[in-house]
This record gives sequence, structure tokens and C-alpha cells, in this order.
Amino acid sequence: MVRLGNYEPDEAAWDRIVVSQSVLDACMAEATRGMAYAESISPQRTGDYRSHFKVEASTVTLPAYGVRAAAELSNDSDHAVPLEFGTQPSISAGSYRPGMRAQRILGETAAFLGGSP
Repeated sequence: MVRLGNYEPDEAAWDRIVVSQSVLDACMAEATRGMAYAESISPQRTGDYRSHFKVEASTVTLPAYGVRAAAELSNDSDHAVPLEFGTQPSISAGSYRPGMRAQRILGETAAFLGGSP
């Protein structure tokens, strides 16, 4: 008869794994894949928005789980907020300017990375 022992997780080892270089490398690779997708669906009129994507190594602290390795995909173009969230129509000096619909480039990229349609 095989005798089974009691499993006790090694939380200190797990805490080292989730901030390890291997996990960070995987996060950076996935964020870089996301950046390529975001660039591919970005407007191309001036190229400014498309050229301002960046991926940075980071950590995130999750309340129930602690610190984890992470990678952040962002865009610091002046066009980022209007493209992501859209704009309201406005009337200025008697002329009407229609609003721009939200294009949700980073939102669409998150869905792409997460496997959502």
C-alpha cells in the first residue's frame, strides 16, 4: 500500500517563482506581442499614435496573492486618450465639431491577448 504524505505548499519558493526572470520574460514577450497587434490596428494618418507604444517591465501587487512580475503596454501619445475613449461633439465659435467614437485600441489588444473575440 502506498502511503501518501501531507502536501504543504512552499509559499516562499512560490513567491520567488512569480517574480523570477523567467516569468518576467514571459510577461514581456506577451506584452510585446500585444504591442505588435496594437500597432497593426492603430490609425495611420500621422503615425504619431502608432510610434508611441512602449512595453515596460513592472510588478503588480495583488491583494490576495502579493507581488507578481508584470509587463505594461502603454501609449503616451497626445492622441491616446481620445482614440481610446472617444470625444464629445462640440460647438465653438459657431462651428460644429462632431465627436470621435472610441476606438479602444488598448481595449481591443487586451481582448486579443486574453483570447476574447
